[in-house]
Amino acid sequence: MATLTLRPDAGGFNTNFRYSPDGITGYSPDVNENYKQVDEAVADDDANFVFHSGTQNLDTYNIPDSSPLGVISAITVYNRAKKFSGTSGLAAAAIRTYSTNYPGTARTLTASYVTRSHSWATNPNTGYPWTWAEINALEIGVYLNPSNANLRCTQIYVVIAYTALLSHSQAHIIG
Repeated sequence: MATLTLRPDAGGFNTNFRYSPDGITGYSPDVNENYKQVDEAVADDDANFVFHSGTQNLDTYNIPDSSPLGVISAITVYNRAKKFSGTSGLAAAAIRTYSTNYPGTARTLTASYVTRSHSWATNPNTGYPWTWAEINALEIGVYLNPSNANLRCTQIYVVIAYTALLSHSQAHIIG
């Protein structure tokens, strides 16, 4: 089983969270800035993040296109989030496919950053295995439900698990 990790490279359809490029100042939601706060390969926690303290809401992000690499068995969206202040809050990985948002399982946040994930073995819109065209149109994101808290998310990415296709020369060696 092979994997491909993709990180946000542009804002998506849903831009509802404020962002903090310096870890201190909070700016209004901005489709051109929010994704830059969560696209790191190595989480920088409170250095850059998006945050939310209102009612439940969602941010989604575009990911780079990829070439067909094999048969997709699942996608897993990871988010790294925490409760910054207040009493309680929930976070859930999310995807947007075929113009519809799909949340993963909501989990309670703590005062420390924790990376959590949710997997989709099939496309929830079609019920069929993922295609590479659907991956190229996919947005990944996070739902935050503050419920009396200020919540932060510092990192989001998707890991695509697939079975690699054999090249002609590999098939010839096997066959």
